Amino acid sequence: MRINEIGGGGGMRLVSLAYAVLSFYLLLWRVPGDQPLTWVTDFSLLACTYMYFWIISLSETITKVAAFTGITCGILLSFAAAQLLGPVTGMAVMVLDMLCAAGVLGHAVAEHRATASAARRPRPRWPHGR
Repeated sequence: MRINEIGGGGGMRLVSLAYAVLSFYLLLWRVPGDQPLTWVTDFSLLACTYMYFWIISLSETITKVAAFTGITCGILLSFAAAQLLGPVTGMAVMVLDMLCAAGVLGHAVAEHRATASAARRPRPRWPHGR
């Protein structure tokens, strides 16, 4: 069962509402001594998980495991880079992971639109209008 089929198509609406509230919370209620790099990392994590839910909702060929593995490998790599090379490098890797997730989401949207347009296309009559 796909996410947008849960509850009569309202599953992604609920996920979108939850992520809108979380991003609003992230923007307004920061700790006063918090560094900007942690804000960028938190926002990137939020965006990556949101894109993950859209990817598994829209794509029929990209499996949940493949999308999860692809996104979490970048996240784990960014945490390792932050510990070994510094917080700026970790943030840069996290932003690159977010861009890769956006590319996969673009592929999922294109696949969904191609599938939807193929389903709406009328069948050709062959031969000559029979």
